[in-house]
Amino acid sequence: MIVSCQKEDSFPRFQKALQKCGLNAVNLPVITTQTVEPDANTLNIIENISDFDYIIITSAAGVDSFNYLINSTKSTINKTSLQIISVGKKTTEKLISQGFNVAIENPGTTASDLAEYLINSNLIQGKKILQAKGDIASPIIKERLECLCIFIQITVYQTIAIKNHDSEIISLINSNKAKGFVFSSPSEFRFFANIEKITKLAPDTAVYCIGKTTAEYIINQGFTNVHTSPEPNFEILADYIAETLNT
Repeated sequence: MIVSCQKEDSFPRFQKALQKCGLNAVNLPVITTQTVEPDANTLNIIENISDFDYIIITSAAGVDSFNYLINSTKSTINKTSLQIISVGKKTTEKLISQGFNVAIENPGTTASDLAEYLINSNLIQGKKILQAKGDIASPIIKERLECLCIFIQITVYQTIAIKNHDSEIISLINSNKAKGFVFSSPSEFRFFANIEKITKLAPDTAVYCIGKTTAEYIINQGFTNVHTSPEPNFEILADYIAETLNT
């Protein structure tokens, strides 16, 4: 049995991929996201969004909240005219589904990769840049770019811990029935580790991550059996887990 800690709406796709590989999985969601009610400053920025040369969005959750703000403003905003910079394929797909065009997609897989790409390509020097982010987003984009451009951030969503968890899944975890745990972000792991009813995982517990940022975070927490998907894709991760367990 594999234990995932994804958001509820993301798990079915991963579960189906694991089942094709002959693996059973259960999901224990640990976080949810909620759009932040905008203050006067944020509303002013959104109403004048066309002033920005580029808008950086680094998560699918950020797309939903950013789209909500765009749709709720009193101004008429042409979403297709906005120059969006996306952190990766999943975020790009969500942007397109919401009616946005993506001007630049990160050729890498992490926020750090994106910052490096934007710096090396000389795309943002002297430009006016907006980042629409979550409340616990990595500061790496701001740290790397703010000295090169006019850089502004707005927080469009917050991450909230889920407090009520499935007791049967917790019992399975505490009975050591899991062959491995899957995390999609550092925050998923952090919130999971704070669930008091779950016995602390052993350092050699098999942990699988969708990306290297999550893997690096978990390794820094003292875990030694951490695996990273060859690509940030749930179908590829499912195949990778199956291969790892069979070797």
